[in-house]
Amino acid sequence: MERGETIDIILETGVLSFDGRVVEAFGFSFYDQTLRAHVAKLESVDVDPGGRHSDPSVTFKSGRVGRPITAYFKPEEAGDVQGLIDAVRAAAPQLAV
Repeated sequence: MERGETIDIILETGVLSFDGRVVEAFGFSFYDQTLRAHVAKLESVDVDPGGRHSDPSVTFKSGRVGRPITAYFKPEEAGDVQGLIDAVRAAAPQLAV
């Protein structure tokens, strides 16, 4: 990821954004609240592949700093979401792969 570059993933259920430092989610939470997490405080990034009756999701957990960010997406959107996840993991070396 180049300095100053922002990744914006426009999903059916909301928007995920990453600017190299901060993960932001628009439209996924109750009351359409925007959630943010700095990569320095991320403790985990968990992907749920979904199932027969549920869509896949990704959750960014930052411990006691803010609430977890969970974004649901359609299976056909998984490639774009994975690109954002890879960029977040590259910027947060404290995360286990």
